Amino acid sequence: HYITLAASQGDPKACSLLGLHFLYADCGLTKSLILAKHYAEKSLEETDPEALPTFAYNFSNALYHLSVERYERALTIPGYSPIPAILFWLRRALVGAYLPVGTVAKFISMIETKEKSRCANCNIKAEGSSLKRCIRC
Repeated sequence: HYITLAASQGDPKACSLLGLHFLYADCGLTKSLILAKHYAEKSLEETDPEALPTFAYNFSNALYHLSVERYERALTIPGYSPIPAILFWLRRALVGAYLPVGTVAKFISMIETKEKSRCANCNIKAEGSSLKRCIRC
């Protein structure tokens, strides 16, 4: 209750914590990836450079889970891709000293490995080379 009250008043730390509770269905809350993303995004307004990497990681994690669930396990959708935003915020999370670098680096590596062999335009597997377009595009 107090976390929700603090988050509604714009406290970034409370927003981040509430976003995590919605992401993992903790503390009696139902799982809501939309609310998890919303509160994690509000926490990015924090100006404290020590807290921003943690909030950036939480936001990218919520955005990743929302994208995977919303688009039925297809992370990239032709014409719309959350991957650039996810990778941007994950790289911002690497700047912080409070997060385990291995966790963030593995998350970045997993996304890049999964998506680099697909065409950026139509999401078909691009044979022969990575990070390029398929023959049709």
